[in-house]
Amino acid sequence: MKKKWLINVFALIIFLGVIIYFNYQNYRLGEREEREELLTAVVFDLVEIESISKEDVKEIKVFRQDAGVYPFYYNISVGLNNGKELSYEWANKEKSSLTVSRYGKVED
Repeated sequence: MKKKWLINVFALIIFLGVIIYFNYQNYRLGEREEREELLTAVVFDLVEIESISKEDVKEIKVFRQDAGVYPFYYNISVGLNNGKELSYEWANKEKSSLTVSRYGKVED
């Protein structure tokens, strides 16, 4: 009887540990859907508005801030082959537009 009780408590502790671990991973890595939604909007802006081709892009990085309010947790940095860098984030809570910051070389 006591052995069965200990096994149940041990199983419960393992189960709670697994739940806590996956919730922490979800928090730490961020929601995939949130990142993909912002990334989709960024790619649309790059192709349709900025007229930047795939060959012009050197790298794309996604950053998650540890502080902030929803939906402003994520920033995306796009490094271009010409030395410029574009930084994107949501402009409003409705996620209807993006804020773009430009860094790097100044065009004449």
